[in-house]
Amino acid sequence: MIPSSVTDPNWLEKISNNRPTMIIAEGILEYLSQDEVKMLLNRLINYFPQGQIAFDVMSSFAVHSGKDRLKETTGAVHKWTVDHINDVDKLDSKWNRVANLSIFKSKY
Repeated sequence: MIPSSVTDPNWLEKISNNRPTMIIAEGILEYLSQDEVKMLLNRLINYFPQGQIAFDVMSSFAVHSGKDRLKETTGAVHKWTVDHINDVDKLDSKWNRVANLSIFKSKY
């Protein structure tokens, strides 16, 4: 509960980085530009010596399908889309994707 934007580079200093860390970034990355996502992930990777991150992504089809309603109801705009999961791997060479799960393959 840190009152800060994730794009502000100083908020991480308020979190201990002396043990493995699990980061959950659900429903946030799609509101950042690709450059902002890349900078944030790079910052997290460099700050935490050990850990994992779980996050969701949206395809350009999903973003395009709902963009008018999202803008109309909330004023928000999705900026980052991922059509190929391998594009996420290219954001930072220091990380290793352990798994990816598709909502379309989920039994739920």
